[in-house]
This record gives sequence, structure tokens and C-alpha cells, in this order.
Amino acid sequence: MKIIVTRHGETNWNVQKRMQGRMDIELNDRGIDQAYETREKLKGENIDLIICSPLKRAKQTAEIINTN
Repeated sequence: MKIIVTRHGETNWNVQKRMQGRMDIELNDRGIDQAYETREKLKGENIDLIICSPLKRAKQTAEIINTN
């Protein structure tokens, strides 16, 4: 079994160095680009399951990684 761990893309709060905790902050444009870059890097991997936080930033990242 191989486990791949990745972090969500950037948010405006990351840029401002603010703690997000459970605040439901969305990805900014750079964070969306980062998610697409991660998808490209993982393209050759056989991913059977993606598990993520229910927060928008994590879900957005996972959804982008999971698209073809």
C-alpha cells in the first residue's frame, strides 16, 4: 500500500499569515493553480481513494486532483 499526503493549496489567509483552523476559507487563484500542479505531478499514480477535510480549501484541492 502506498499513501500519498498533500496539503491544500494557498488561501488568502495563508498569504496574510493568519491562522485558519476550522474557518472555511476557499483557495485563492494561486491555490487553485497549485492544486492543478499537484494533479499533474500525481498523474501517473494509481489513486484508489482520496480522503480530505470537509473544509472548502481541502475539498477544492481534492476535487481538482481527482479530475482527469
